[in-house]
Amino acid sequence: MRRITTLVALTLVLSSAPFFDPGAGAARVWTTRVVPGDGDAIAAISCYSATKCVGVSKYSREVITTTNAGNSWVVHRPAAVGRYGFTSVKCVVPDTCLATALLGAAPTVGGAIYKSLDGGQHWYLNFQEKTPRNAAFKFSDVTCVTALRCLVSGTNGSAGFILHTDNGARSWTRARLPAQPRAGSILGVDCAGLNECFAVQGARATVYTSSDSGRSWTTLAIPNNFSRYETNKDTPTGLDAISCGSAAFCVAGGYIGHVNLQGTSEPFKWVTNNGGRSWSFTNPFASTGAKTPSAVSQNAISCTSREDCTMGLFYGYVYSTTDAGRSWTWEHAAPQSDNDVLSVACLGASHCLFSIMSNFPQRSVFAGRLWLER
Repeated sequence: MRRITTLVALTLVLSSAPFFDPGAGAARVWTTRVVPGDGDAIAAISCYSATKCVGVSKYSREVITTTNAGNSWVVHRPAAVGRYGFTSVKCVVPDTCLATALLGAAPTVGGAIYKSLDGGQHWYLNFQEKTPRNAAFKFSDVTCVTALRCLVSGTNGSAGFILHTDNGARSWTRARLPAQPRAGSILGVDCAGLNECFAVQGARATVYTSSDSGRSWTTLAIPNNFSRYETNKDTPTGLDAISCGSAAFCVAGGYIGHVNLQGTSEPFKWVTNNGGRSWSFTNPFASTGAKTPSAVSQNAISCTSREDCTMGLFYGYVYSTTDAGRSWTWEHAAPQSDNDVLSVACLGASHCLFSIMSNFPQRSVFAGRLWLER
């Protein structure tokens, strides 16, 4: 994956506030707690009803489930799952979940797909690809339109790929993708309907679209005013996450790397309100000054309707829109500090669950926390 080679350890540089005005609006209540069980950060959370959600650990085999919208969680440690952590999870009715994970360390490097039929309580290995000579291989994201139709994205270190199934993950087929950039990686993938899907490229800011449920893909045009970054070797770009609230409204988030500015990265968002035919880009979005290879995590955008979307950034910034991305509000009451938002899962416009991880952990290197916003 093409990333910023000069980036160093996660260190906050001077940048005290976002550029967007917080604005008015109803006050929201935020609560925070440590991750139950082993306390390791949660890589992704997926909610598939008004009360049921599943979270998967970033660094262990732990799975957490809730049936009361995040007020309390139950810990599971399925023996069938490897101990090296998950990358993403997606659950759909009826209680069906797929999760992508790291298969292991050398010599058993590779990626795995796990499946649960009881809302995350029990899991079995669905598919695996062992790549002992290729540590760069990774399954990155998973999305499902129905319990039968799902997509998994990833990279083999040289190019991104997408797997699709329409038989409930009994078999997987490689999708047809456009030519990939050097060190390509398909990070985020989401569907806006039964057949319309989107995927984002991590090695260069690009959105792909499919109209046949993910079997074949084409490249969409970037926003006109974003081209100045794409043509500047000192500002490498990439897209990390995408979420669609309707067939028309989707939000993609990524990074602009500033190689000559202490190796910092700046988050940005693209918004479409016409199903991807065109995308808008407004800069600046926020100033986190993150010294990281990214600024938006892969699972950190959650759009829940044709108007509502919430996204989290590095260093704990949270933004939301209730008008299909035309304006965004900085959620200044969020427990910002030095936390990076790893995952956002919203049950509605004003009820979201967040998984976060501190840049400066005190209790454990991998320790995480959960935020609940109402």
